[in-house]
Amino acid sequence: FQTNYVKTKNTTGQYGFEVRTCWDELIASSTWFATIEDRADGLQAAFSCNTGAVFVHTNMYTEAPRVLFQVA
Repeated sequence: FQTNYVKTKNTTGQYGFEVRTCWDELIASSTWFATIEDRADGLQAAFSCNTGAVFVHTNMYTEAPRVLFQVA
């Protein structure tokens, strides 16, 4: 599924980001970072982890064996 990354900033000037689904449901929130550069590094790490995770279960979409049931 599509993942969106939303950049955030709190009232004390710290930077963060959220990971959301394409339906805008929250998946995760980052910790707060002191600089935009630190947030960019964290965002890139999260993106890399998410990209790798997509391919972990390469057989998750294989078709399940068909089972036929008889009705008495």
